[in-house]
Amino acid sequence: MSRTTITSASEIYTVSPNDPVPQEGRFRTFVAGQALDDVTKQLLSVPVKVSVDEADFAITVKSNNWFVIAGITRWQFPLLSTKSYNLHLHLSAAGYTSKALTATIPQTPPGILPVMLSPVNTEMHRLS
Repeated sequence: MSRTTITSASEIYTVSPNDPVPQEGRFRTFVAGQALDDVTKQLLSVPVKVSVDEADFAITVKSNNWFVIAGITRWQFPLLSTKSYNLHLHLSAAGYTSKALTATIPQTPPGILPVMLSPVNTEMHRLS
């Protein structure tokens, strides 16, 4: 049985391509979006910070302010096949008003994610 080691910033994973992982056990993106200026509709000139009220989600923000919120379905949303869940996000950036928003992860069978946030929901207002 072949095995592969994957090293991240804080973890080391050993995986075997011969062992199929069910959809609900895979690390996956739940929500994705991009922070934009609400007037210009352009990228912010400063980095955005993203946080989530709920515990144990991985958050990655790219240099162009695209962000993804990820995790493992059976840990974060154990009853996703029978109910929807809300994620409470907070966006902040220097020179902009902080923004709170809720992303609804719909009740769904595995494989229908991620939820792409509309730019209207992720636009941030510049402070005067």
